[in-house]
Amino acid sequence: MNCRYDGTNDGRQSYIRMVIDNFTAKRQCASENGKQFHAAMYEEVIGALKKEVAAPVIKAWDKSIGDHSYYRYVCPECENVLRPSTRGKYCPYCGQRIDWEENVK
Repeated sequence: MNCRYDGTNDGRQSYIRMVIDNFTAKRQCASENGKQFHAAMYEEVIGALKKEVAAPVIKAWDKSIGDHSYYRYVCPECENVLRPSTRGKYCPYCGQRIDWEENVK
């Protein structure tokens, strides 16, 4: 796999996934060698990097307002309702990067 970021969004996502795999291997090695502090540090880095991989927003029907139904958009990580009017790159509640493409679930 190419280990250089090519400037495109797909390239960025691929690069982040490669870095996650790299840190996962380092965490495993640290755990096997009894270096729990290092393993915990790698785990925190992996968690932060995973939030940078864009996750598709969940689009679901909401029938909570009387007889009217409307779509609500939910963060796939923390399941909080998102405002589609803002279409922010990140969930304001948990920091997960959001993919707002129309082919949502």
